[in-house]
Amino acid sequence: MSMYQLIRRSPYQSLATFIILTLTSFMILLFFWLTAFSYSASKDIETKPLLFAFFQTTIPEQNILEVKRKLEATGMVKEMKYVSQDEALDFYRKANADDELLLELVTKDILPASLEMRAHKAEDLGKLEALIKQESSIESVQYAKEDVRRIVAATATWRQVTFIFFIVMLLVTLLVLITTTALKIAMRRDEINLLQLLGATNWYIRAPYVKEGLLYGLVSGSLAFVIGIGVMYQYVSKLLLATSIKDVFQLNTSQESLVSFFNLGHYGFSMVPPSIPFLLVSYALLLVFTSCVGMIGNYFAASKYIS
Repeated sequence: MSMYQLIRRSPYQSLATFIILTLTSFMILLFFWLTAFSYSASKDIETKPLLFAFFQTTIPEQNILEVKRKLEATGMVKEMKYVSQDEALDFYRKANADDELLLELVTKDILPASLEMRAHKAEDLGKLEALIKQESSIESVQYAKEDVRRIVAATATWRQVTFIFFIVMLLVTLLVLITTTALKIAMRRDEINLLQLLGATNWYIRAPYVKEGLLYGLVSGSLAFVIGIGVMYQYVSKLLLATSIKDVFQLNTSQESLVSFFNLGHYGFSMVPPSIPFLLVSYALLLVFTSCVGMIGNYFAASKYIS
């Protein structure tokens, strides 16, 4: 019995299985995107806090740049900016432009040069602080320790919750699909028994069901992805105030990513705005998932009636 004969003999059951697989695939895709978005967004939040290292006013610039190179070599620094005494004075003048007395009292000689930096991980700010304080040229180090502690705790909790929710949704999806497939194949138990009496091997009996599951997986996964793209376009286009699909689904991967895909934005994997590499990876992962679910579900469901 071929795969197509199986589908023709029970069209309504096949249609029901296809619809369920499409809907659950769509939900899995959305939860996958949500999990990836939550992870990447929380990582981005963790890198927002700034650490300020203020140098003694008598320290020459080359010494400050040497400290800067040492810190960059640790691999913990995501961004670092050197603020000279002249730049500090310019900033001070802009901030106090309306107060002539303050402008007259302050010169660049009393304003310290500084380094402003962000870490790849919020918890690395404490390590950077300890390293900076070992330098004799440092006057003081400042960053919001309590805010950083709360950010680290909150983002870690959020990532755990979204990941657990995704796993639960994945297990529920597998259970529903395998159960639905088993009910569909149960209606063909007599056909399976007849094939066994005629001497058919177990694999000969299973093969059409496995191929049927593969077909369901590929078609339903593709349809779920198209639906997912439509949903993403509606929401992301509003987020970016885009006016066309070209504005949203950027082919230019050099554009700055608002939210990268698992911190792979520098490779062109951007979630906001959605990039072509991100969409292709999502589509490939979804097809692998739906195909495996379809084949494995049908395989075990058919095996239940093969003695």
